[in-house]
Amino acid sequence: MKAPSLSWLQGFLLASAVLISAVVIISGLAVGWFFEHHVLTHEEEHAVNVAQTQALQHLAPADFDLPRWSGKRKVFEAFSRELPGVFRIKVYDRTGRIVWSDEPRLMGRAFPDDPYLASALKGRVATVLGPPTGLEHVYEKTKGHVAEVYVPITFSQVPGVVGVIETYRDVTQVVVGIRRTQRLIWGVAGGMGLFLYFALALIVWRASVKEKKAITAIREAHERLAESHAALLAKTEELQRSNEALRKTQAQLVEKERLAAAGEVVVGLHHEILNPLTGILGAVQVLKQEGIAQPEKAEALAEAEAEIRKIERLIRRLARLRRTTGTPYVGDATMLDLERSCAEGERT
Repeated sequence: MKAPSLSWLQGFLLASAVLISAVVIISGLAVGWFFEHHVLTHEEEHAVNVAQTQALQHLAPADFDLPRWSGKRKVFEAFSRELPGVFRIKVYDRTGRIVWSDEPRLMGRAFPDDPYLASALKGRVATVLGPPTGLEHVYEKTKGHVAEVYVPITFSQVPGVVGVIETYRDVTQVVVGIRRTQRLIWGVAGGMGLFLYFALALIVWRASVKEKKAITAIREAHERLAESHAALLAKTEELQRSNEALRKTQAQLVEKERLAAAGEVVVGLHHEILNPLTGILGAVQVLKQEGIAQPEKAEALAEAEAEIRKIERLIRRLARLRRTTGTPYVGDATMLDLERSCAEGERT
């Protein structure tokens, strides 16, 4: 089963918590390292200057050679009095054996597993800050923290390192102060980090809420727009159907109007032309009769000619027809009054 992914707000809060915690921890460790480095540097400079200077003034290469140790060496006691603040001194020969110490029980002993002593016997100054828990700390374990400085001693008349002087300074209170400062820094930085974290969380949370509201508003607007678009499409389709029905109705009305106009024209022509033709046919029938007198023939021909002239005038006047005038015919039917229509067309 796939684990649910974090939202950007959760990811930001987690990343902020990790970053602020890392900054707080690193700042405390950095301050602690800085002070410890400062203490080590100070102890090293002080011990090296004093030890090498006092060694050149009060010691000789033979003082670091003890094939057979016997009695106390007054020269080292005088040397130790020149190192204030040091609670333990160990003097090693070139083989790493203690030839003198302010703790007599250490004289003649060797600690071959001490890497800092081995480094000093090669000519490098070694400085250590920490609790005395090593095998070489036989009588110093009661101290909380000590600063050890291994100073190689050389003389111009003898090649190489003739011995090493190791000094112990009790820095328990200094380390306690460093730890207290470190905890104070962690506390202050942690408090400020928490304040910053919650302030950022509040700001980002508000921004997240606003973003969610904006997204919701945009989504709702999009949905309303989609609904409006769908409604518009429906109305457009309905309008298209209405327009199509209107066009069909309009076409039907136009067709009906055309049929009605044609009907009026037909009725008008039927009235204006058929009646004269009936008169003509009547005159022709009269002319067909046998034994008809000459005056009656002349009258029939005159009537036929008059009706034909009437039809001729009507046909000629139709070309100038501009307006139509209807008149009731029979029942609901109307006919085109050709006489009046042609007369009105001639006047216009």
